[in-house]
Amino acid sequence: MRKTLSALTMAVALASGSAMADEATLNALKAAGVQMSQAVADQVKAAEGAAIADAVAEVVKGLGDDAVAIEAAIKAAVTAAPDYAVAIATEAAKVAPDQADTIKTAAAAAAPTKTDDINSSVDKAVASLSNDGDNSSDGDTTVVNTTNTPSDNGGNGSASPNT
Repeated sequence: MRKTLSALTMAVALASGSAMADEATLNALKAAGVQMSQAVADQVKAAEGAAIADAVAEVVKGLGDDAVAIEAAIKAAVTAAPDYAVAIATEAAKVAPDQADTIKTAAAAAAPTKTDDINSSVDKAVASLSNDGDNSSDGDTTVVNTTNTPSDNGGNGSASPNT
């Protein structure tokens, strides 16, 4: 009976720790002055574990091109959830690739020991976005327009009737 009770207590403690961590991320974002809708705030609060990266990406998406706000959001989120620094930066860069440098700098400032992993992962994510659907360099083809080719023109050997 004691083992069962201990196991249940441990399970509740672990589950509440995760929930508290995600609430800590939400509180850190709010303390940093990051603006977000109630729906996004609820998503951040409800996120468990690695899902926090997706929730923070939604926050970043809502910030548009506001580099200062994005920097504040990334620093706050990574500070609150440093174990997910690489995932947070990567997912944020996917929704705001034009802000990738800001995201890398902010995440690295909050988790300096993970700088190399953050930079590498963000760079790969942004590169994969620029390659999606871009076939311009894959198997270049030449299109030849054959609709205006000169005809025999009655056998006079001229390719154009103007000559």
